[in-house]
Amino acid sequence: MTAPNETRARFLAQFKQIRSRQEQILSSKTVDFQGFTSKRREKYLFIILWDIIFFIASGNMSGRMVSVSDIYLSLDLSKSTAIRCVAILTVLGIVSKATDPRDRRRTLISISEEFEPELLSYVDTMLGDFKAIVN
Repeated sequence: MTAPNETRARFLAQFKQIRSRQEQILSSKTVDFQGFTSKRREKYLFIILWDIIFFIASGNMSGRMVSVSDIYLSLDLSKSTAIRCVAILTVLGIVSKATDPRDRRRTLISISEEFEPELLSYVDTMLGDFKAIVN
């Protein structure tokens, strides 16, 4: 079934608002991106960070443990980019790290208890907005 153009237009407008809201959420956290990226690539960094946040959250919500290697292999990132992004998210208080009890060489990443309510509220708002578009 093909969606009418009006529905497509509303979806695209909503998607643009989602990206804008994502930037606001990350911008509200205080971090110096100087050591991580140039100003020119900061917008691209926001997209990568949200891809990582969603990947970790999806894994956590499904009961899966997520490691840095899971992130870079699944999202097709370089190992160094994944490590840098996890470092940024850790500094921002968005994710927390723990040593895997079964393999002390592995670090497990999860959404922090501090950030989880904000993330769930954001996801619930997105779901409501998409339902409104589809219905």
